[in-house]
Amino acid sequence: MQSISAEAEERLMMMLDQDEGVVANLYKDQKGNWTIGRGFNLSANPLPMPIINALTEWVLNSLERQLLAHQPLYNHLNDTRKTVVLNIGYNTGYDGLMAFHRMWEAIHINDFATAGKEIIDSELAENRKQRLAYLMERGTL
Repeated sequence: MQSISAEAEERLMMMLDQDEGVVANLYKDQKGNWTIGRGFNLSANPLPMPIINALTEWVLNSLERQLLAHQPLYNHLNDTRKTVVLNIGYNTGYDGLMAFHRMWEAIHINDFATAGKEIIDSELAENRKQRLAYLMERGTL
């Protein structure tokens, strides 16, 4: 904020924490409005695209850090196949992504047709799994 000092801004954040609370999950406030964070009223103020983009990037960066640390196969994939893996993980979370055991087994032996079939056989949304399976198999956008 430009019109107040950093010290005043810090005090304001502490006041908002006290008055609004900080809740990481979506909830309904006392008036029934969908709210998140420090009382951010989503009913009155939809999330702006820069915030949506920042959240998406945060999720994808976190997911990729986990993959790089715990799934060495990920680093050997080309960019297209990495985007497939990240797309699945964005939807399912890291644990859900790691539950694609047969897909990872197929990737391990460079059998991308089978890896694609495992995506098709998953519970992902129909339009998503068709597109992702195709990209996994072909390896190009």
